[in-house]
Amino acid sequence: MLPPSSISEDPFGFSSQPHAEQYQAERVAFAITAFLRDAEYARTSINPVNKALEDHMESFMYTRGLECEELKQAIHCAAALTAKDPTPFREFASRLLRGQQQLDPILTALTETLGRMWDSYDPLTASAIFNDTLSYVTGTCIEPELHRLPLVQGIDRFSWYIRDLTGASNAYGLFPFTKNGNFNMLNVVQALPSMNFWICLTNDLLSFHKEESTGETGTFIYNRARNENKSRYETCEEIVAELRNAKETIHKALANNAAALEAWIIWERGYM
Repeated sequence: MLPPSSISEDPFGFSSQPHAEQYQAERVAFAITAFLRDAEYARTSINPVNKALEDHMESFMYTRGLECEELKQAIHCAAALTAKDPTPFREFASRLLRGQQQLDPILTALTETLGRMWDSYDPLTASAIFNDTLSYVTGTCIEPELHRLPLVQGIDRFSWYIRDLTGASNAYGLFPFTKNGNFNMLNVVQALPSMNFWICLTNDLLSFHKEESTGETGTFIYNRARNENKSRYETCEEIVAELRNAKETIHKALANNAAALEAWIIWERGYM
């Protein structure tokens, strides 16, 4: 952790002092470097693209009339497909429960895919993945509307609540633990809260510079700093310490199951 700054800055990370911008950039660089060092990050060999799987996914896309260049790219590099019309997503859960046709073919395909989770995961794990997906859809409908709300400081859990909804990180954390690997929910459930936190905040920390450079203000780090009346740079440093603790907790929770710990470590390094 860096020593306290001698530079005067406002709660949102700006300063009137000379060279403040460079100093703050160095603070963030230091924090991220410390995070990667603590995580014992090292490059891992990556298997070639699974062509058979990619072909199967493309076939799924074609047979459901979903062909588009954006989705082709998503299939190849796991990019996100941005929805331009939120209405089908707001209606997703109710139509799913009522057995009604979805308003977007992407959501029809998502429904079919979610139904197959029970083929690959034990019932509790599949249910948790399903629940987290519903939360993700709900959260991504709420998040774009938050700019309409007046700023209320001191509501310290709100930023995390929104980040938790939009992270889908419980689902991501559970994906490595399949029935074929002889895993079930009880193997990892004690680690799952810290997995959830680690996945969300690792993404935010490593995306911070990109988001800052484009002027994004709806991020978790920005909102948390604003709610806590701190600078974004101080918040980054705090998150590094929290991520260190989360990683230690995950490894401790999985220590009695060598296969689960190995699966997580492979996932952890690949995610970074």
